[in-house]
Amino acid sequence: MEEQAIGLALDIPLPVSNGLSQQEVGTLVEQQLNLQQQQQQLMLQTRLQLDELQQQQVQLQQQQQLLQQTLQLTQQLTEALAATKQQGLAQYQAWLRSYVEMLDSESRLALNQLAQSQLHSKQLQALGVTL
Repeated sequence: MEEQAIGLALDIPLPVSNGLSQQEVGTLVEQQLNLQQQQQQLMLQTRLQLDELQQQQVQLQQQQQLLQQTLQLTQQLTEALAATKQQGLAQYQAWLRSYVEMLDSESRLALNQLAQSQLHSKQLQALGVTL
């Protein structure tokens, strides 16, 4: 040993455990709870949206049935009035009104079918199905 020896000292802190601190655990638990709450809200919103869309679908189906019945009755009336339209102006006007109502029923039926298609697309979108 010589008096001119130089020494070197190192302080290396060794962690007592490999786990997370209490603050980190608390933060992770809070984040998990927030994510679960957001997930539950999204599920509830999706469920409510699907319920509303299903109600609209039932209404549109009922409306379509009524429109189809109206169209059939209007077609029958138009055909019946077609034979009498040559008898005079009043019969011709009645036939013409009936014919216009038939065309109106056909267009409402087509619009109803379009609305049902749009509703179906919204349902798929709410379920997360890509179009």
